[in-house]
Amino acid sequence: MFLDSMEVDLERLQRINRTLGLVPNKYIEDGTTSLKPVETLVIAPSRNISKIAQQHAHSLPRTVRYFLRGMGAMNRGGTSLLSYLLFEKAFCRELIALGYADTIKRRDEIMAFLAE
Repeated sequence: MFLDSMEVDLERLQRINRTLGLVPNKYIEDGTTSLKPVETLVIAPSRNISKIAQQHAHSLPRTVRYFLRGMGAMNRGGTSLLSYLLFEKAFCRELIALGYADTIKRRDEIMAFLAE
């Protein structure tokens, strides 16, 4: 759910950056506009979070599973909602480990980005 929203925000930011690229430098240098492009570094999970959530759905209380099944959240298309609501310890630990591993793989790139 949040990843889809983030993609829309990132697309909007990239469009604004492209538009700012069309503004002549003299307007930026003389202070006519205070707008500046925003550099981005996208870090996304290397594994599908919804699939991970499906693997941990059994740890939810029975009544919650029943409710989610009735809403379709236990089906393939509805697992985004499941991943949003699933706060079970094993699921959270797996996400933290995934985030750590993904970050370590891109450590040099992240350090270079932050150094700018």
